[in-house]
Amino acid sequence: MLMHPDAKDALLLDPVRKLTRSDKLNTLWPVLPERVQQRAANIWRRGKAITLLGLRERIQMAGGSLATFDGEVERLLDAANTKRRRKVQPITREEFLAEPLVVRRLEGRAAYARLILRRAFEEVMAGKHPKEEGGCLFRSEEVRAAQLQRRIDEQTNNHLVRHRLLILERLQRDIVKEYLGGKSAHIGRVTIEVNRDLREMSGKTAKEKAQDLGQRLANFKNVAEKLEEAFEGKDVHISPGLIRKARIAEDLGWTCPYTHHSYDAFQLLNRTVDKDHIIPRTERASDSLDSLVITFSAINKWKGKRTAMKFVEDEQGNPVPDMPNLSIVTLTHYKAFVEGLDTFRGHDDDKRRKKNRQRLLLVRDYEKPEFTPRDLTQTSQLVRLGAQVLKKGFTGLERQPVITSMPGSVTGVMRKGWNLIGCLSAANLNVLDGIGQPKLKRKSATSHICIMRLMHACWRWLRISFPTTAGCGN
Repeated sequence: MLMHPDAKDALLLDPVRKLTRSDKLNTLWPVLPERVQQRAANIWRRGKAITLLGLRERIQMAGGSLATFDGEVERLLDAANTKRRRKVQPITREEFLAEPLVVRRLEGRAAYARLILRRAFEEVMAGKHPKEEGGCLFRSEEVRAAQLQRRIDEQTNNHLVRHRLLILERLQRDIVKEYLGGKSAHIGRVTIEVNRDLREMSGKTAKEKAQDLGQRLANFKNVAEKLEEAFEGKDVHISPGLIRKARIAEDLGWTCPYTHHSYDAFQLLNRTVDKDHIIPRTERASDSLDSLVITFSAINKWKGKRTAMKFVEDEQGNPVPDMPNLSIVTLTHYKAFVEGLDTFRGHDDDKRRKKNRQRLLLVRDYEKPEFTPRDLTQTSQLVRLGAQVLKKGFTGLERQPVITSMPGSVTGVMRKGWNLIGCLSAANLNVLDGIGQPKLKRKSATSHICIMRLMHACWRWLRISFPTTAGCGN
């Protein structure tokens, strides 16, 4: 387990303790009164931030001594400024005290209570499998059958999860009724994938969900407003594609990472600058925001099938073809620019996007990642509840279908290689235009509706053409 890349996070049991033992709080934490420590820990466990200034005010309110605290703050401030580069402005005491301290809340739910897990550990170390008969994790067939009959509201008090599970139950009944004539025995395999948003929204109040959605859209809205301001009175249509480019440019400070030359929104419009894949698309087939940067079109053409890092390494100091006023920065300056990109502002999705782009910009030789055991086995309580709901529809059958949990990382790779148009064209030739190209636009707002209709037509064609096999198997 310790060889896994996520082992460090997987073994984190108390994020608050990790923060209090970090370089910034390791020596400060012991000087805080116990009451202040408890209060700060509760704030962090609720997912909120607190500053050193806030801790100082709480010490004062608790009647504690500030002399030791202030002395330790001065020592930490001097140490932080000593480590900074000469050209970087030193941190002031006010900035140091105002820096927010926050912990990453643990996500997910343990399958068993700590007492049960401790007993399971003891049985494993004694050479016994805890899921065998007599073990602490053993479940008899009677227990399994009783578990299937439990009502959803007895297993989760989250209204969002209950609502989705009820929809799943009804959807299963309708599919079996319409496509299989009510004979669920024809189903051989069921695969479940839980939407990430459902996991992230689970347990939040309506107000918290609204705030989260607002924060997710904040970057998009802010960039759209900046474009409207830039093109005011210019009769320019601000398309989703233009906003997408501007969002990438905003992440990079409207600066080309290869030349450090700035550009503006008008250059996005006339395509003097355009999107560039950090890792060649032939190597990493992704058009996500984090896989792209904005650079000058001449550079994009010149870069070819090289990673961003390899391109700068090969061409550093050379003038740009057809743009002699620009030249590629040195590798040292390129790395400094990438490492200095902002990755801490915005919603968690924005932070993930920025950090992933930063990581890709520092990759010299790209190797396609392989699936790890975690990718293939990752599951959640939501998946288990979903599987339980689906099993109810097969109660009493002699042959039970195989129900598999499919992590999103696996289905993401599968979808990239899924020739959906090729499958659908066999059922409905209207999918293709006169020269054999798909009519559906990848970014069309109605793509999902069209695909569902075409898949329905595909099912009807299969049932008519192969009445004895349609609907059987998987």
